[in-house]
Amino acid sequence: MTSTTLEPGIYAILDIDRVAPHLPEDMVGEVAMVVDYGLAAVDAGACALQLRAKSARPGSLHIARIYGALLREVGSRVPVFMNDDVESIVGLTAHPGCGAHVGQDDMSAENARLKLGGDALLGLSTHNQQQVAATASLPVDYIGFGPIRQTNSKEDNAPETGIEELTAAFLSSHHPIAA
Repeated sequence: MTSTTLEPGIYAILDIDRVAPHLPEDMVGEVAMVVDYGLAAVDAGACALQLRAKSARPGSLHIARIYGALLREVGSRVPVFMNDDVESIVGLTAHPGCGAHVGQDDMSAENARLKLGGDALLGLSTHNQQQVAATASLPVDYIGFGPIRQTNSKEDNAPETGIEELTAAFLSSHHPIAA
């Protein structure tokens, strides 16, 4: 799909909702601090970054600015994925490292690929073996699988899958997996 690939390693998630209490109140300072977090993650060895902002409305110009800044700073080193909000990155898809990640209840992978074109990376969340099998013919570059263990970072968690299910997903998937 693209010349940029998802390499094995740590897939870091920058969750704006989680770090918001620690961010400066001005937009310039907030963008700079989130970019600093992203740079620190990449410098520490992250193979990819995902920007998550569940409380932001889709198409938020503010989140798109943060994503664009992350993409400019680290997109040539690692892929930078926008979580759920494909619309806000459509104008950035030619930039190296541009990507989106959609969930089962978000825009379909087919529609996301149509909007993004072939240059951007695309990931899709899966939570069970049936969903993994269904990705074989989808236009995605990787799948997310889990949650392996329960987490309090999301309110709408799927049931815990565990290491055995991750192993089964890994063995059956046609795509790389981020767990």
